[in-house]
Amino acid sequence: MHFYLLVLLICATPTLLIIDSPIDDGVIEALLAMAVASAARTIRPGQADHLLALGRPVAVVAAIPAVWTLVQLLPLEMVGISNPIWDSASVGIGRPIRGGISIDPGFTLWSLCRYFTMLAIVFLSMVVALDRRRAEWVLFALTTGTALTALVLIGDDLAGVNLLFSTENTAPGIGALDNAALGLILSSASGLRAFERFETQHFEGNSSIYALAIAVTSCVVAFAVCAIAIALHATGYLILAAGSGLATLAVIVLIRRLGLGPWGCSAIGSVAIVLTISVAAMQPAARMAALTLPLAPQVLVSPSSITERILAASPWTGTGLGTFATLIPIYRDADEVVTKYSPTNVATKIAVEAGRPAVWTVLFIAIAATAALFGGALRRGRDSFYSAAGAGCIVTLVLLAFTDVGMLQTATSVVASAVLGLAFGQRLGRTIK
Repeated sequence: MHFYLLVLLICATPTLLIIDSPIDDGVIEALLAMAVASAARTIRPGQADHLLALGRPVAVVAAIPAVWTLVQLLPLEMVGISNPIWDSASVGIGRPIRGGISIDPGFTLWSLCRYFTMLAIVFLSMVVALDRRRAEWVLFALTTGTALTALVLIGDDLAGVNLLFSTENTAPGIGALDNAALGLILSSASGLRAFERFETQHFEGNSSIYALAIAVTSCVVAFAVCAIAIALHATGYLILAAGSGLATLAVIVLIRRLGLGPWGCSAIGSVAIVLTISVAAMQPAARMAALTLPLAPQVLVSPSSITERILAASPWTGTGLGTFATLIPIYRDADEVVTKYSPTNVATKIAVEAGRPAVWTVLFIAIAATAALFGGALRRGRDSFYSAAGAGCIVTLVLLAFTDVGMLQTATSVVASAVLGLAFGQRLGRTIK
């Protein structure tokens, strides 16, 4: 049952962009609770041992944000680590308040529950990916889900409905574009899967050109749909993020196909570093400053930017996960019109809510995860496309985290979590006895 529930959730991601309701989170959590319980009941001993080996480092790393969020909820005023807002509130109501780092514990607790929901998807995908056939179906579901999301985006644009990019809330449309960017990588990985299976069957003497043509055609159609959706709302950063993810996937395939040794890998890495520095150098200084704003403290703050005012006033401990919206009425000017979705990007939201050190920590974790999947893809004898796709998706997600807020959408978070679980679940090969 856990396999079918996971596939159902992935294929339902396009509807999550259209039906944006708090009920969605409750329904998703209920489905995941049933799926995790089913997985725990049906997993075989051999699979459990392999899952433990794969999941232990993932669990240790995933525990870091959870532990820090719990620390933000603790009443730490007694040790001098609390937000000054609690002192002001204590004076206002005339009695002492044992405050903590978070300025809104309710939102922080809700955000922690949402984080655990995404972690459940990661580990559920890892369990499903232990079976090669089911891993293929999860990859197919992810490709289908992102392609359908791109179709919804194209239909919304051509029909002029403007449902996803309404003036009050453009976040669903941005989330759909991020999904389409991931869809380019996933459809490419699906095409690699089809070609690899054809090679294996050809070696065994039971290959089928017809089956290969159908599979490749489907992947090309999915890739084209995602590319068209991105082209309709193309931005330089979106194209760069999607292209970087595809380049990561292509580099892994190139290294494997050509059998390049350490020197060849070093040459490709050097070219990638030079290209990255060249692209960064060509960007205007103001644009680069906006991208690096969540990483370094600003000495001079522009009074016209509410984001910079919030960042400048945020302590190194952050204001609590999920509290950015609570800060907007405090820092906005009297004549300033601010919509509900004000974070300029995900990195800024993390810098405000968890502190700037958290942004560096997340970057380090992303780099380590990419390196682990990159190495896993090079070591695999077959099925390397899972880890390769995961590495490419992480590169794309990290770049998008500094440009938009699409990952905050439930649909994008579900797809990203499932991709990570699938990639880490297939990072190491094994023989089931």
